[in-house]
Amino acid sequence: MTSRLLSRNDPALARHAPHFQLSLPTRQLQPVAVISTPSPATCCNDSSRARELSAPRRTQARFEASEIFPGLFLGSWLDADSVDELRRHNIKRVLNVAEECPVSSSCEQAMASGMVSVKKVDLRDHSDEDISRHFGDALAFMHEGIVRDEGVLVHCRHGVSRSATMILAYLMQYGVRDSSGKLQPMTYAEAFDYVKERRPRISPNLGFVLALHEVEKQAKL
Repeated sequence: MTSRLLSRNDPALARHAPHFQLSLPTRQLQPVAVISTPSPATCCNDSSRARELSAPRRTQARFEASEIFPGLFLGSWLDADSVDELRRHNIKRVLNVAEECPVSSSCEQAMASGMVSVKKVDLRDHSDEDISRHFGDALAFMHEGIVRDEGVLVHCRHGVSRSATMILAYLMQYGVRDSSGKLQPMTYAEAFDYVKERRPRISPNLGFVLALHEVEKQAKL
């Protein structure tokens, strides 16, 4: 018996090969949107436009800032966006520590009327951000309001990392008043537990935690 190789064009192979019918789904083509490329004069150089696009959108209907102690509030950027709520909580100072969050229109109106003072510190929520270089001015702004019995709201985007770190730094430097009315500074662990109890969602990034530990270390020298 002789054997031979069959090519795919061989009639013998065609006679014995199984037959399959493949049904392919049809797909209706969708129109493609035309994307225009802006000219160099309007493209990507406007930092304010970039911030506007990255700024968070309103999804919160009520004031959700946490009162850490009487007159000191920790919250999100949305908590600063209601003149009525600022007035109701006697908030006279707003510290915004989020680079991507512009000063809200409500805060701008309140500033124009002399109702509140606003300090803006452009911080990114990155572990390599040197937050400690802003402690001096930011904590002084907060403390000035506290001793004057002016409500102070510290916020970032979500009230979790940057603003929480500022509150922790404040408690470590100034603390809270004891029964005699004297301010008692806290350790990092004490401050963290104190704030966590009042705002469970806080979670400073690792770089900020290390910065706070360094502050504590320097205070002991």
